[in-house]
Amino acid sequence: MHKYPGKIPEIERWMPAKLKDGITHAFKLVTHVEEGLDSGSLPLYYGHLNRKKLAEDVGFGRSAYQQNPYIENIVEWAEKLLRQKPQTGGTAGRTDRERELENENERLKTRNIVLKTELDEKSAELHRLGYMEKALESGDARLPW
Repeated sequence: MHKYPGKIPEIERWMPAKLKDGITHAFKLVTHVEEGLDSGSLPLYYGHLNRKKLAEDVGFGRSAYQQNPYIENIVEWAEKLLRQKPQTGGTAGRTDRERELENENERLKTRNIVLKTELDEKSAELHRLGYMEKALESGDARLPW
């Protein structure tokens, strides 16, 4: 179980509304990140936290990373833990883009196999028709089409 070691101040009555909102967002982010670290469900982008998706999930704007030091400290803490965590070959923590690329890679590999098989079939047909021998004898190995 991961627990954020930093301190976030309690909301007090005298605080301006924007400061209260910032502290509230920091508390929400801590909860979200702690749960995500435990379950391995944090949104990642090339091995780093996907800050845009994280901001959408918690409900604050991306500018909060620069304007709210509590949020920035939480993200740095989480990224530090992610760097220390050994990467597994499983599907946990992969981004949608990584899954898309893997699916596209598999699709292209399958297409490549189909095309190679088709080429072998056509070459065998040309060989059977005697075209290849005639082309090799004349030195003109171009296809008729």
